[in-house]
Amino acid sequence: MDEYERLIQAEKAFNLEGQKLLDWVEKARALEREEAREREEKAREREERAADREFKKLELEVQQAQATPPEKGFSTSAAHKIKLPPFDDRNDDIDAYIFRFEVLATR
Repeated sequence: MDEYERLIQAEKAFNLEGQKLLDWVEKARALEREEAREREEKAREREERAADREFKKLELEVQQAQATPPEKGFSTSAAHKIKLPPFDDRNDDIDAYIFRFEVLATR
């Protein structure tokens, strides 16, 4: 049974007939549409507030990341300072070459 038929059944219990019944059903349906519209509007507002909170949270994270100095560790400028000759498998020992690399990399 759809909503329209349910409203008619409910009002027949109140002894409304004819045009009075149709008018009451239309008013009830209009009221239900208005309530549904208000619920949708509130849901949309909640979603907008949640999106705003998420955006503000991300903005704060960006500001904190920009205000925080970079951590010590690997930097591209330090990688260019390592001067290590290429490995020659005819003349170089791999263990010695790796040891030399580790010493330079930890500086």
